[in-house]
Amino acid sequence: MDKVLQSIIYSRSVVTKDGINRPLGDHHIPEDEGDFLQKMIRDAQPRVSLEVGCAYGVSSLYICEALRQVNASKHIIIDAYQHEIFDGIGLINLQRAGYDDLICFFETLSYKSLVHLNEQCVKIDFAFIDGQHTFDYVLVDFFLIDKILRTGGIVVFDDLSYPSIRSLCRYILLNLPYKCVSPTSQTPLLRKLAARVSANTPLRRILKPSISVPDGQLTLPNSRYVALQKLKDDLIGECHGATRHWTSHRPF
Repeated sequence: MDKVLQSIIYSRSVVTKDGINRPLGDHHIPEDEGDFLQKMIRDAQPRVSLEVGCAYGVSSLYICEALRQVNASKHIIIDAYQHEIFDGIGLINLQRAGYDDLICFFETLSYKSLVHLNEQCVKIDFAFIDGQHTFDYVLVDFFLIDKILRTGGIVVFDDLSYPSIRSLCRYILLNLPYKCVSPTSQTPLLRKLAARVSANTPLRRILKPSISVPDGQLTLPNSRYVALQKLKDDLIGECHGATRHWTSHRPF
C-alpha cells in the first residue's frame, strides 16, 4: 500500500499544506471499498479513468495506486469543493504520493466538467461516482459518464445503501445495457424464486417493482458499493441496432 495512504488510514488523520493534522472524519471510503476499487481496476485494465468527488483523496490514492500497476495514462478528478471545503488536501496527498503526472483535475460542478469532457470527445474505461448523492445529481453524473464510457467499461457507485443511489442502479439495470459485476449476496435458489414471481404478469402489475423484480434478481448486492459494466452503447429510436424504443421504460 502507498505510504501516504497507509499513514492516513493508520492515523485516521490528514495533514494540511502547513503541516497541521486534521481528523479524517467521514470523508473517505473504507478499506474494503478501496480494495474493491483496486481489484476492479486490475481486472479492467483501464487506460483512462474518472472520479467524481475527491475530498481528502483517500479513494483517489487507492485508484491511482492501482492505475500505476496497470500502466494507465490518466485519472480525471472532478471536485468543485476541493479547496472551499477540503483546503486542497486531496490534491496535496496525491502530490505527496507522486501521482501528479496521472491527474487531470477539474474544480467545477460535476455536470459542467462532464459536459466539457463530452464536448472534447474524451473516452474513459473506468469511473467512480462519489459526488452529490441526490437522485437528480447522481443521475446526471451517470448519464454524462455513460456517453464517454467505452463499451466494456466499469462504473462504480459509492453509498449504494442510499435510496437515491440504489434507485438509480435499479433503473440502469432494468433499462440500460449494463450488468452488475459485483458479488451478489443472494443465493441461486432465492434468485430462481424471485424470477418466478417477476415472470408472473398479474403479480408484476400489482406489486411494486422492488418486490416484483427484487435486487437479488438484478444481482444488486446488499453492500456499500456496486460495480456496473457497460455492455454496449445505448441507441434509442427505430434505427437499425437500436437497443430500446424511444417510448421504452421499465419501472424501477
